[in-house]
Amino acid sequence: MACDVGDSAQVEAMALAAQHRFGRVDILVNNAGQVAEAGIPTENIPDQLFEQTVRVNLLGLWYCCRHVGRVMLRDGRGGSIINLASIMGLGGTRDLAGAYQATKAAVINLTRHLACSWADRGVRVNALAPGWFPTQLNAALLGNSHFRKWAESLSCMNRLGKPEELIGPLLFLASDASSFVTGQTLAVDGGVSAGVGISRWPAEFDQAMAEMVPSEFSKRAGAA
Repeated sequence: MACDVGDSAQVEAMALAAQHRFGRVDILVNNAGQVAEAGIPTENIPDQLFEQTVRVNLLGLWYCCRHVGRVMLRDGRGGSIINLASIMGLGGTRDLAGAYQATKAAVINLTRHLACSWADRGVRVNALAPGWFPTQLNAALLGNSHFRKWAESLSCMNRLGKPEELIGPLLFLASDASSFVTGQTLAVDGGVSAGVGISRWPAEFDQAMAEMVPSEFSKRAGAA
C-alpha cells in the first residue's frame, strides 16, 4: 500500500487497512528513510532540506509507531516494533548529513520512551543501528572509490555489511526469540561502534610496531 509516512492521515489509513486485511498487526518495521541534505556541509544545509529529513526520519517514524501502536495495544495481544536507526545516531560524525544524524539519535531515544510506555501492555519496541551497508540512499557516496575505502576501513572486519546480514537481527527482534528484550538498540556494524573513534592506523605502522617488540611476539596470528 503506497503511503507517505510524513502524512499522519495516510499512515493512519495504512494501519487501519492492515488491521482490516489481517485482523491485527503483529510486527511493524519502520524502514522509510531520507537524507535530503546529503553532501552539503553542515553550515550550508537549507532549512527545507533539514526539515524534509526530519519529516520522514523522525515524524514519519513517530506517526507509524503511534498509529500502528494503537492497533497493537487495542486488542491486548501486544506486538513488536523495530525502528531503523543508524550508528550515526550513536555519536557524531564530521560533516556527514547533520539532519540524518540528529534524527537517528532521536529515533534511539524515542524507541526507549515507547518501550517504557508500552511494555506493560505487551508491545516491545527496539531499534536496529546498521553500519555501512550499500543502499539506495548511499549509492552515490559508495560509488566513489575513496569514500568506499574509507567506509570499509571503519569496520573491524574491514568491509561493508551485506544486506542479508540484517535479516537475522531483524528476525530476532521481530520474533519471540527476543520476548524479554525491549528498549534496546542493536548495532549491526561490523564493530564500528565498538571502537572509541580512533581510525585504523596505516598498514605500514604494523611493521614499525613489530620492530618495537621481541620477534617472538611480533607476528600477528593469522597474518600472511
